[in-house]
Amino acid sequence: MNKGSVPTAFAAIVVIALCFVGYMFIKDSVNQKKEQRLAAEASEIGELPRVKVSIDGNIYYAKLESNKTAKSFVDSLPLNISMNTNDSYSKKGLVVTKYVTAAAKQKAIKAGDIMLSGESEIIIFYKDFKSSDKYSKIGHIDNLGFIDGEQVKVYFNKVD
Repeated sequence: MNKGSVPTAFAAIVVIALCFVGYMFIKDSVNQKKEQRLAAEASEIGELPRVKVSIDGNIYYAKLESNKTAKSFVDSLPLNISMNTNDSYSKKGLVVTKYVTAAAKQKAIKAGDIMLSGESEIIIFYKDFKSSDKYSKIGHIDNLGFIDGEQVKVYFNKVD
């Protein structure tokens, strides 16, 4: 190795380290701003009412997120929807209403999650799984298990 290559290699390592530190700083700053925006949105919206969910006559209750998507969803209730098997872990159904969206990557989906795909496709997940897809989270149905049947009738309404 000649004398000129050692300072060059050291300089390259320093540049890479500085880029990494800068990336981490920017990433933390973006995450912090996102958390502040979500907290401000949640305090502006406040707590939304629980929702009664009837799936082929079986009654469940859902807690909604404090976000604009859930607010636009609850404002559209009551809602009757036919949902079809989407895959081995969810049912999906299209609605006429276009909801406010705030799609974000969902790393882990839990059984009972209610999500919005696009502006008007509601998905109810009945199995846990890892995901890299983007959804707007509406809420979560307590104690939801497997949803049997190729097509199910789902009725959402505010709890009185």
